[in-house]
Amino acid sequence: MEVPHRFFRIITPPQNYNTRLRHQLGDTVRVTAYDGIIVTIRLERDNARIYFADGWEQFFDHHNLQDAHVLVFDYNGYSTFNMTIFDHSGLEVTYDFDVPEEYNVSHTDNPAFEITLTLHHNSHREICIPGWFSRYHLPRGLRSVQIHDSLRHNWELATNLRPNGLIRRMTIGWADFFREKELQMGDTCVFKLLNSEPPKFIVYKKDHVGGSLTRL
Repeated sequence: MEVPHRFFRIITPPQNYNTRLRHQLGDTVRVTAYDGIIVTIRLERDNARIYFADGWEQFFDHHNLQDAHVLVFDYNGYSTFNMTIFDHSGLEVTYDFDVPEEYNVSHTDNPAFEITLTLHHNSHREICIPGWFSRYHLPRGLRSVQIHDSLRHNWELATNLRPNGLIRRMTIGWADFFREKELQMGDTCVFKLLNSEPPKFIVYKKDHVGGSLTRL
């Protein structure tokens, strides 16, 4: 991976920071992964350019990086970076090991996750499913799921898969549901999984003031 000049200007405003940072970096850097593992990556230099070499491929595979992902590197000093990953829609990428602390993995009765719809996250056309939810509650390789609405109609939604077979997004079909239920950007939806085959969700709209739920 080439590290261009522009990469360092994102980190700090001074114009001469790029030059100073190159002098601070040694032959290797350490990049902190999402699971806390620190990976050592060897650097290669070609005139004014810096490249990630040995170690980057393993880091790339570990995080299932894909085309159109945006990587933001935060320099901590001592040749160490933290990395944040965003997908093509601008949503920060989460992973299977990103299970919320308050979530009890052993509890499988009607598990749920909550999403706030934003235009930045393209939520009128697709819904990202948290990695921890896919891992613990949805079969791998699942190509579609359903939403069972308040009128007892089943909406078929296609799914987009991660390389490991876990569901990443609900795609085709969500836009129709979004329009039919008159959802708006800023609405918060709660997706509750039913014990059914194929997997079905009940979707609620959450009131931002009182927190009450209205089934869609």
